[in-house]
Amino acid sequence: MKKCMIGERYGSLVVIEKVKIPGKPKTYWRCRCDCGNTCTVEDSHLKNGHTKSCGCRRRIRLQEKRLDLTGQRYGRLVVLGPAAGLTEKRDGTVEQSRSSEGDHTDRPDRMSDYWLCQCDCGKQCICRKENLRSGVTRSCGCLQEAQRKVNMKKAIHFMDGTCYEESHPFYGRNLCGADRVQKDIFQ
Repeated sequence: MKKCMIGERYGSLVVIEKVKIPGKPKTYWRCRCDCGNTCTVEDSHLKNGHTKSCGCRRRIRLQEKRLDLTGQRYGRLVVLGPAAGLTEKRDGTVEQSRSSEGDHTDRPDRMSDYWLCQCDCGKQCICRKENLRSGVTRSCGCLQEAQRKVNMKKAIHFMDGTCYEESHPFYGRNLCGADRVQKDIFQ
């Protein structure tokens, strides 16, 4: 026979009463958390320490672990601070939002996922934390544009016949100044 657990404390929970849930053979207890909420917890979860609160401790722990990216550099971006209450317009400018559209107020737990960043080119942008930390976002978009220009110059350079592959023993400097480019010995 199961012992009466009413009045016993398990973490932040104090057992109030036994609860019978139809169709479930296990024993459940209604508990009051230190924060004031009540919750229903399975008997074994209280005893083995799996459940210690109504969920409020998890939220507090997540807030304590929340990373502050302010001042950190990711590629060409320097993080200025959380982007709560800011929106990014199509032209790339950032402004204080007048409505809840885009400022993530409907998901306050996710507001720290978006950060206002200053790019080396001078533009500001709003970036997701995961994209900054993983290296997916390294600029406001100017890095991609610069790389596109470099790739275009390379493509044109190879197309106009001033650069040859390294297959001949005679090497020199080509018109663009790159080392180890084969000299055209037939001209």
